[in-house]
Parts: sequence; structure tokens; C-alpha cells
Amino acid sequence: MESQDLRKLGLKVTLPRLKILEILESADERHMTAEDVYKHLLELGEETCRFFTNGGRIETGGEPYEIATPYAVEDLATLSLQQNFDRLYIAHPGYPPGAIKRTGATVFAHETLELRNGPFADTNSDEAVTVTVSAATGTGITISAS
Repeated sequence: MESQDLRKLGLKVTLPRLKILEILESADERHMTAEDVYKHLLELGEETCRFFTNGGRIETGGEPYEIATPYAVEDLATLSLQQNFDRLYIAHPGYPPGAIKRTGATVFAHETLELRNGPFADTNSDEAVTVTVSAATGTGITISAS
């Protein structure tokens, strides 16, 4: 797709948009998820990560800008990625949950996430508290707790 095609569709032509279109057009697969696109915009290596923006790699002093990560190269293909604003969440069964956060236009950092106040709360240790269900199936079922 060319830039004039984007304009005909009413879209603004930007380098990031052209880079994503280039990724999609050159992909072997017909369908790519957002996670697949993110993997093309990051250069993950053995315990490192480099970044691309505006169609080029971010560099400092002529060298690629790079941050440390805990991920071994053999695990990179099985990382699960989910982006939310300036944070890319990373999950893998062999590592604690992590995130790469952007704190400036070209400044990134990896952090290990501490899960709290979530579905991973401690098991109820008060055995005096019980939950009773009036039936396993049907209508009009009541649930009560003591």
C-alpha cells in the first residue's frame, strides 16, 4: 500500500503507520495479531531488548539503545505480549510477570511486576467462614455465607 492509498482512505501518512503496513505486507502469515506486530517493533535478544520508532532503530552515540531483560533467547518465541499505553506486559511460564515501560520518547526500562490485590490473594485461613449452595443445578438457587 502506498502513501496515496492511505490518503484516499482518509488516513494521515506517518512513518509508524508505514512501518506497520510494511510488516503486514511482508508477513508470511495472512493474519497477524497485535502481539505479532509488537515482536517486529522490538528486537529481543539474549537478555536484551532494542527498539524501533519512526521507521528506524533508536540509537545513542551511533550505537543501538538497549535495555537488559531476563529472557533467554530460546524463550523469546513463546513470550506473550500485551500493550497498554506506554507499557508492554510480558508473560512466560518460566519467568515472573514483567513489563517494558516507556518513560520518555526514547527511554525504556524492564521491570518485574509484583502481583497484588488481584486474583492471586491468599487462601482464606478462617475455617469458620463457610459458603453454602442450595442446589447444584436448576433455578432459584441461593448462595449463603456465614
